[in-house]
Amino acid sequence: MNPHTHPEPELRLWRQRAIVRRFRYQDDVFHAVSDSTRRRILAVLRSREARVSDLLPHFDLMQPAISKHLGALRSVDLVSVKRSGRERWYCLNARPLHEVRQWLEPFRLT
Repeated sequence: MNPHTHPEPELRLWRQRAIVRRFRYQDDVFHAVSDSTRRRILAVLRSREARVSDLLPHFDLMQPAISKHLGALRSVDLVSVKRSGRERWYCLNARPLHEVRQWLEPFRLT
């Protein structure tokens, strides 16, 4: 950094970029939960961890389609995966939903 420049403009730019990243992330979370199948997957995972084979009876979809939806949910950290041998157990991570809820709170009707 040039000793003759002030760090404030750089700090301001960094903060602006952080805000943009946060809004993009929220956009991605909104997009992920805009799909009814993904919301139903989250509802199942809210009560317990599950493998893809455990999710299949809840949907009229084949395994690759369920895996694709799980991948979309994982990409925004709504779902995490634990490996146990050859099996993958999926579980809900509700933190991104809480962050979106915090953003929505000022718009709530009272």
